[in-house]
Amino acid sequence: MILFNKNIYVVIDKINCNINDRVNSFIHFHPDYNLSQKVNRFYLSNSSNNKNVILPFGYDKINHYYGEKDLIQGWYSPEFGKKYKNNVLDLVSRNKAEHLIGYFIYKDKEVERISDIKSELKDNGFALSFELDNDCYLIKEKDKNIIIEENKS
Repeated sequence: MILFNKNIYVVIDKINCNINDRVNSFIHFHPDYNLSQKVNRFYLSNSSNNKNVILPFGYDKINHYYGEKDLIQGWYSPEFGKKYKNNVLDLVSRNKAEHLIGYFIYKDKEVERISDIKSELKDNGFALSFELDNDCYLIKEKDKNIIIEENKS
């Protein structure tokens, strides 16, 4: 997880496989939070009216589970023998030997808006570019170091 600025976090999963394969990145939420979706953003809210945005990237498909009968996803178990329906997002990446998937998380009240997200794997790392309030940013990994660059418009 990267704290991009004081209000925006970025979670990045970089997965290498021996063959072209499918990977699933599951995001489990606290049971006090409700999850809703508008276009490609997900909104978390609780009874105290705290709201956060989850903005995924790098996926081929997203599944939302909430107490699925035939799957083990979408449940919260506070103790043995008890289970309650709960929200889980499943970011799916398919048919690749290397996968780069993740999400931004930030307060819904923020004036910042994230757009034009592009992610790619590169030699010895990754590159994640995006726009935030019309400024361009690049988060990259090079030789296991994380570098953040800004290009003001």
